[in-house]
Amino acid sequence: MTVTSDPSQSASLVIDLPRYESIFLGNLSRALVLETPRRRGRQSRTRAGAAAIRAAQNYGVDLGLVRAALARTSAERLAMLDSNVEFIRGMKRRKA
Repeated sequence: MTVTSDPSQSASLVIDLPRYESIFLGNLSRALVLETPRRRGRQSRTRAGAAAIRAAQNYGVDLGLVRAALARTSAERLAMLDSNVEFIRGMKRRKA
Protein backbone atom coordinates (compact mmCIF):
# COMPACT_ATOMS: atom_id res chain seq x y z
CA MET A 1 0.00 0.00 0.00
CA THR A 2 1.41 3.34 -0.98
CA VAL A 3 0.06 6.67 0.27
CA THR A 4 1.23 9.82 -1.47
CA SER A 5 0.13 13.40 -1.45
CA ASP A 6 0.82 16.22 -3.89
CA PRO A 7 0.75 20.01 -3.63
CA SER A 8 -2.91 20.08 -4.68
CA GLN A 9 -3.73 18.49 -1.29
CA SER A 10 -5.23 15.38 -2.90
CA ALA A 11 -4.29 11.90 -1.74
CA SER A 12 -4.01 8.61 -3.62
CA LEU A 13 -4.10 5.10 -2.30
CA VAL A 14 -2.61 2.21 -4.32
CA ILE A 15 -3.14 -1.41 -3.22
CA ASP A 16 -1.11 -4.20 -4.82
CA LEU A 17 -4.01 -6.67 -5.05
CA PRO A 18 -2.16 -9.52 -6.85
CA ARG A 19 0.52 -9.49 -4.14
CA TYR A 20 -2.10 -9.46 -1.38
CA GLU A 21 -3.97 -12.38 -2.97
CA SER A 22 -0.80 -14.44 -3.46
CA ILE A 23 0.18 -13.96 0.20
CA PHE A 24 -3.35 -14.87 1.28
CA LEU A 25 -3.40 -18.01 -0.87
CA GLY A 26 0.05 -19.04 0.36
CA ASN A 27 -1.04 -18.71 3.98
CA LEU A 28 -4.29 -20.59 3.27
CA SER A 29 -2.40 -23.42 1.59
CA ARG A 30 0.03 -23.69 4.49
CA ALA A 31 -2.82 -23.76 7.00
CA LEU A 32 -4.66 -26.48 5.10
CA VAL A 33 -1.61 -28.68 4.51
CA LEU A 34 0.43 -28.25 7.66
CA GLU A 35 -2.02 -27.36 10.38
CA THR A 36 -5.00 -29.59 9.56
CA PRO A 37 -4.71 -32.93 11.36
CA ARG A 38 -5.01 -35.90 9.04
CA ARG A 39 -6.67 -39.17 9.90
CA ARG A 40 -4.38 -42.16 9.93
CA GLY A 41 -4.86 -45.16 7.68
CA ARG A 42 -7.25 -45.76 4.86
CA GLN A 43 -10.46 -43.84 4.63
CA SER A 44 -13.30 -45.90 5.95
CA ARG A 45 -16.11 -47.10 3.75
CA THR A 46 -18.13 -48.77 6.47
CA ARG A 47 -21.37 -50.51 5.71
CA ALA A 48 -24.18 -50.93 8.16
CA GLY A 49 -26.79 -53.56 8.83
CA ALA A 50 -27.78 -56.09 6.21
CA ALA A 51 -25.39 -54.63 3.64
CA ALA A 52 -22.42 -55.36 5.92
CA ILE A 53 -23.61 -58.93 6.54
CA ARG A 54 -24.10 -59.54 2.81
CA ALA A 55 -20.67 -58.09 2.04
CA ALA A 56 -19.06 -60.36 4.66
CA GLN A 57 -20.84 -63.43 3.26
CA ASN A 58 -19.84 -62.51 -0.30
CA TYR A 59 -16.25 -62.17 0.88
CA GLY A 60 -16.40 -65.67 2.36
CA VAL A 61 -16.65 -64.95 6.09
CA ASP A 62 -18.41 -67.68 8.09
CA LEU A 63 -20.91 -65.87 10.30
CA GLY A 64 -22.09 -69.01 12.12
CA LEU A 65 -20.00 -68.37 15.24
CA VAL A 66 -21.09 -64.74 15.39
CA ARG A 67 -24.74 -65.71 15.16
CA ALA A 68 -24.30 -68.48 17.74
CA ALA A 69 -22.60 -66.09 20.16
CA LEU A 70 -25.32 -63.48 19.73
CA ALA A 71 -27.98 -66.10 20.44
CA ARG A 72 -26.50 -66.64 23.93
CA THR A 73 -27.10 -64.39 26.91
CA SER A 74 -24.30 -62.15 28.13
CA ALA A 75 -23.84 -64.37 31.20
CA GLU A 76 -23.37 -67.41 28.97
CA ARG A 77 -20.85 -65.53 26.80
CA LEU A 78 -18.88 -64.47 29.91
CA ALA A 79 -18.85 -68.05 31.19
CA MET A 80 -17.44 -69.19 27.82
CA LEU A 81 -14.75 -66.52 27.99
CA ASP A 82 -13.79 -67.57 31.52
CA SER A 83 -13.49 -71.22 30.48
CA ASN A 84 -11.37 -70.18 27.51
CA VAL A 85 -9.03 -68.23 29.80
CA GLU A 86 -8.62 -71.30 32.00
CA PHE A 87 -7.90 -73.43 28.93
CA ILE A 88 -5.21 -71.02 27.70
CA ARG A 89 -3.59 -70.83 31.15
CA GLY A 90 -3.52 -74.63 31.32
CA MET A 91 -1.86 -74.81 27.90
CA LYS A 92 0.80 -72.30 28.96
CA ARG A 93 1.59 -74.32 32.10
CA ARG A 94 2.07 -77.50 30.08
CA LYS A 95 4.32 -75.67 27.63
CA ALA A 96 6.71 -74.44 30.32
